[in-house]
Amino acid sequence: MTQFPRIPILLPLAISVGAIVCTIFIHALPLSGAVSFLRRQRRLGHVGANFWYDFAIVAMTISFTLVAHLIEIALWAVLLEFCGEFPQFGTAFYHSAGNYTSLGYGDLIMTPAWRLLGPLEAANGMLMFGVSTALIFAVIQWLIQARFADLRQPILWRPGYCSSGLREAEGGSHAPEIFYATLNSVNSKIITGSTGVPTGRVWERDV
Repeated sequence: MTQFPRIPILLPLAISVGAIVCTIFIHALPLSGAVSFLRRQRRLGHVGANFWYDFAIVAMTISFTLVAHLIEIALWAVLLEFCGEFPQFGTAFYHSAGNYTSLGYGDLIMTPAWRLLGPLEAANGMLMFGVSTALIFAVIQWLIQARFADLRQPILWRPGYCSSGLREAEGGSHAPEIFYATLNSVNSKIITGSTGVPTGRVWERDV
C-alpha cells in the first residue's frame, strides 16, 4: 500500500497569507506609479501624440510590472530559504520563479512540511499576473482613445445638459430622450433613444 507523507496545512497557510499580503503592497507601487506616469504624460501632451510616445508609455508600464514580479519572486525565495528548504538564495529564487509562474518543472521538490507553499505561491502569481494584465490593458485602451477619436467610448447625454451645450439642428424644443453622442465630437448624430429605437434627430454642439 502506498504511503503518502503528511502535509501540514495551517502553518504554511498562515505564512503564505503574510507573503501574499506583502506582494499586494509591492504590486500596488507599480500600479500607482504607472497611473501617475500616464497622468503626467497626459498633462505634457504626450499621450496619443505619436507612436513613439505611446510605445514608451506602454514599455514603461510593462517594466514597472515586471520589476514588481521579480521582487515578489525574490520575496517568496527568501521565505523558502528561511524555512530551510534551500541552502542558497539562487536555488530558492529558481524554484520560486517556477512556482510563481506556474511553470512547474518538478526538478526540485520541497519537503512535505513546506510543500503546500508551492501551490499557494502559484495562486499568488496568477492573481498578480492578472492585475498586471489589467493594468497594461487599461493603459493601452487609454492611449488608443486619446489618439483615435473614432474609437473613443460614447458618453451619455441627459436632457438637463442639452440647454447648456447642445442645440437641436432641426430647431425646436429639446428632445426628451436620453441619447448617446460621441465624446469630444463637434457634430454628434443621435444613434438611439432610451428604448434603443433610432430617433432620427441630429444634435450639434454650440461653438
